[in-house]
Amino acid sequence: MFNPSPRQFKVIKALLFVIALLPFARLIAFTALDRLGANPVEFITRNTGDWTLYFLCITLSVTPLRRFSNWNWLLKLRRMTGLYAFFYATLHFTTFLWFDHFFDVNEASLHHGWIYCFRVIDSVGIDQYQRHDQTAGRQALAVATSADLRRRAARDFAFLVDEGSEAQF
Repeated sequence: MFNPSPRQFKVIKALLFVIALLPFARLIAFTALDRLGANPVEFITRNTGDWTLYFLCITLSVTPLRRFSNWNWLLKLRRMTGLYAFFYATLHFTTFLWFDHFFDVNEASLHHGWIYCFRVIDSVGIDQYQRHDQTAGRQALAVATSADLRRRAARDFAFLVDEGSEAQF
């Protein structure tokens, strides 16, 4: 069983930090070198979406891997991988809103008023309805989140149930 020393763990954590930033560095390099292709918005949006799913899968696989291999130190890396999943999801959503739907808050509020904001939100909603891959991604995130909430609720509110019975949510 591999159990890293504190010094080795710091090295592993630093390597994970650098490796997790490589896709972002690749996007920056491709932008600087003008290698994003014919449709740069689609390239950036798909790339950040792919890496969001990769890091989400990595984060969700930490617990089963820890149980299977008895590497308890992996749990200390789960938060970092989850934060990278959030980072790439934020980049993905921002890219989608900003570049694909030209969402400019200052422009909307100063020149066009709130009606323009509602039109942008409406167009995003229609676009979300028409794209099935995004619908599947949202459903997967909702299922993962709701399962986690049920687990936490069962643990946090177990004191409300009689000692003889088990909490079932």
